[in-house]
Amino acid sequence: RAARAGRAGTAVSLVEPEELPYLLDLSLYLGRPVAAVPSEADSGGARAAPPAPAAGCLVLGRFPVSLLSHEVEYVQAVYAERPEAAELARVASRASIMYRKTRGAASKESARRARSLPAEIGVHPLLAAADDPAAEASRVSLIARLQTFRPGASGVGGVEASAAIARRKALSAPRSLPPQQQQQQQQ
Repeated sequence: RAARAGRAGTAVSLVEPEELPYLLDLSLYLGRPVAAVPSEADSGGARAAPPAPAAGCLVLGRFPVSLLSHEVEYVQAVYAERPEAAELARVASRASIMYRKTRGAASKESARRARSLPAEIGVHPLLAAADDPAAEASRVSLIARLQTFRPGASGVGGVEASAAIARRKALSAPRSLPPQQQQQQQQ
């Protein structure tokens, strides 16, 4: 979060999905409504210009995957070059886990409101200009397919292919005779 000390400007908060009830609690405390950016799927696959939020409205949008992937690669390179940075990341990760264990619960009403938010949220308007909509939609679609992929459920190489491979192995394997026939051949 960027503090402005009362000056005009934009405050940015990075929020994980499980923290949405807390964000909604904060919006109630501040007396500001939350507006989620519609996803590309909600607008028929084409990215429409998001409606201008009302003054004082909290805008809920996501980072484009393309921007995040570049940043993740950079951070991983820093960790590889500087072991102390990787150690600091581990310390921060443990601190985050401890914070999650000890923080108070969000209100039940905010938890209910968070569940009613759309599952897919569009790219935040401040980041939309740095994004290629077609490439982003393709990435999001690929990630969704990978997350729901089940090896046995695919028509290509699924259960049918496994059964065919097993039959071929059984046919090509040398057959062993039952013990009675093996004794007869030995005599």
